[in-house]
Amino acid sequence: MQEALKIRRELAQQDPDSYLPDLAISLNNLAPVLCGLNRASEALPLVQEAVAIRRDLTAADWQRYGIFLIRSLENLITVFSDLDRPDEALVTAQEVVILSREIEATDPDRHGTVLAGALERQCAALVTVHRPADALPLAQEAVRIRRHLASQQPGRHRPALAMSLSNLGATFWKADQSEDALAPAQEAVTLYRELSEANPGQYVSELARCLNNLGSILAELDRPQEGSARRRGSGSAAT
Repeated sequence: MQEALKIRRELAQQDPDSYLPDLAISLNNLAPVLCGLNRASEALPLVQEAVAIRRDLTAADWQRYGIFLIRSLENLITVFSDLDRPDEALVTAQEVVILSREIEATDPDRHGTVLAGALERQCAALVTVHRPADALPLAQEAVRIRRHLASQQPGRHRPALAMSLSNLGATFWKADQSEDALAPAQEAVTLYRELSEANPGQYVSELARCLNNLGSILAELDRPQEGSARRRGSGSAAT
């Protein structure tokens, strides 16, 4: 990847119009690899350069490059998070939501997942800076989007709906609203149980996590027996 980056940088210097998009691809691809090697500080200038290139490209052709700018900004959120810079991650996540709303408006069925993912990233960034109450409307909107998509293509979108419901329940819980957390947490367990039964060997860890989250919510509501019964009923899935 580093060799490809070097080649594309040289080509972009010679012919920017033809090769800057390819240079942005190389920068954007290398940054997550470096983060995976615990080298986020080295990844930061690369992803910032990718963002800068794609801002210029998007300004010239939004329809063609807007989605790629969003992808680079998503990588920037990850790098800021890895570097323990939550305020900068939040600002970037807010921009991603703004851009994702614009692209979703052009084709809601095609780009709904882009907006839902952006909302969930901003939700996570708000929770990280101890603002779960502010995150709740975002988590709720993400669930609405994914529920709509799942109603049209269940096989494709139900796993993401289950994840969004789990996130919503956890966000309610962190906002000290355990009563409101219960319904989405229960629905997430139901969906993951169905997905696990339909796809043996898959979704087991997700089901276990949701069962544990549900158990914590029920315990806070002074209903711990229900949580224990659900975990026992899950059998091997929760081990």
